[in-house]
Amino acid sequence: MPLPSPNHVLPILGLHYTVPWSVPIMKLCCLSEDVPPFDLLGEEDDAFDKILVGEGSSPFRVRQGEKHLGELYAKFPDEKDKIDAFIRLSDDMMLAVKKLLLVRLLPAWTRPLAWRLLFSATTIKNIRSSAKEVLGELGMSPELQTLLCGLWIDTGGRPDEASFMMTSSVFRGLAKEGACYPRGSSQVLAERLIPVIERYGGRVLVRAAVDTLIVEDGSCVGVRLQNGDEIFAKQIVSSAGYHNTMQKLLPGEAAEAKCVPKQVPGVKDSYGFVMLNVGLRGDPKKLGVTNANTWYNPVNEGPGGHCDMWSPLDEYFADPFTAKKGGWPMMVTFPSMKDRTWIQEHPDMVSCQVLALAKYEWFEAWKDEPCEKRSAEYNALKDAWRDRLLEQCYKIFPAWESEGVVEVADMSTPLTIEHYLRSSRGGAVGLDQTGKRYADPEVVDILDPVTPVKNLFLTGQDTFLYTASCKPLTHESQRNPRVTQTRRPPQVRRHPRPDHWRGYGVQDGGLLAVVQGCRAERALSQAVKRGRSLVCLYHG
Repeated sequence: MPLPSPNHVLPILGLHYTVPWSVPIMKLCCLSEDVPPFDLLGEEDDAFDKILVGEGSSPFRVRQGEKHLGELYAKFPDEKDKIDAFIRLSDDMMLAVKKLLLVRLLPAWTRPLAWRLLFSATTIKNIRSSAKEVLGELGMSPELQTLLCGLWIDTGGRPDEASFMMTSSVFRGLAKEGACYPRGSSQVLAERLIPVIERYGGRVLVRAAVDTLIVEDGSCVGVRLQNGDEIFAKQIVSSAGYHNTMQKLLPGEAAEAKCVPKQVPGVKDSYGFVMLNVGLRGDPKKLGVTNANTWYNPVNEGPGGHCDMWSPLDEYFADPFTAKKGGWPMMVTFPSMKDRTWIQEHPDMVSCQVLALAKYEWFEAWKDEPCEKRSAEYNALKDAWRDRLLEQCYKIFPAWESEGVVEVADMSTPLTIEHYLRSSRGGAVGLDQTGKRYADPEVVDILDPVTPVKNLFLTGQDTFLYTASCKPLTHESQRNPRVTQTRRPPQVRRHPRPDHWRGYGVQDGGLLAVVQGCRAERALSQAVKRGRSLVCLYHG
């Protein structure tokens, strides 16, 4: 079985797609019209996502501008009214996302009134419910349910657990807005943002792992790095995730003094991913690959010959290796095919990433072993995952089985995510995507960007919504960036280690924490305008 080869260079992995709105957002963040172009994705018919329902099935093609809706109606002529109902409910869910953002921007004391004015009881119920519950109540056939949930892996949560708002928005949102990809890969986003940060007195640090937040007299005044250095600022913005920030970085006495809950009640960390990074050699057309993503959903034949996705899902999460072969749900994506620059320079080298949602518990026994030096049992388990995922890929892309096509087959697990991204229990998308996270006012208040600790703010996906795709996990691309944003150089209390600040670098997406968030981002921009120091902690 092929292993990582020094002769096969992989482009930046991890970003699956973004939306055309990225262009004006980048112009705003860079304070310039000179931003990288974002190319629309899609095959000749504008399909950018392909959903497979069971082995040997023809893909349902999700197309730009929702041009596929006519095909959906034609495929299920007896369920037109149910599809209409889904369209209405998903429209309401996508509107609910905007309303939730508005609530997040409002002062805390206004939110109870805002909840009553903005959300109907039906909307709240559907946000709290899973896609399985909502689609089941509509009386849809199992086949139609499977198709409408076909992109569920993109939410980072199971479709029978994640909020219907997330599952329905993923199926319809990108098709409505359009899917695109930055020319030059996601690396160019960081490359354009760094000069802006530095122009205003900021510094971008990597491998500057944070040990703890420094709290004095009830106020957060800085951070202490693992090498002993201390950086002080008037505002501290953490994008490390709620649980990481409150459980690992905020001193216990400071959390107790401000009654800060260390655990979000009723909301656990999200699932992780098992990811197979594949390097292919050959003509993309002959290999059957394009810039479209493929989503494979295994099914079992149920009563009346109906295809059921729910029982294979239960079997997979109960124990993936006792589930029947071909029973692993997965996403297959080709980053190199989305980047026009890469295609021109390396026409016969294709990068592929295969993702399968995974429980941390499946790998927890090896969590205390050093990364890349774990035991033979752990590596054997990774090999088993690699072989099974490749086997499923060969059925979808039979040309890959030819000798010399697969040059790289490198596995990562939730332990890899935990090590490189410092995410809590290897969660790939922060907190879990359940309805309670979005529709419980107590939880929404806990996740407020303005924390009870003075001058400590939160930003990133835990404060509002999971919007980022999983970051790259190949060996050579991994760094642990932290962003330090200041109007003037931060106060650094140095300890003897002269080489610590040498060799700065930037990782794909590492600066996005600066522009994420709502009230915390506003505090950041105001701090820069007023010449105040501010430190951003960014995990992953």
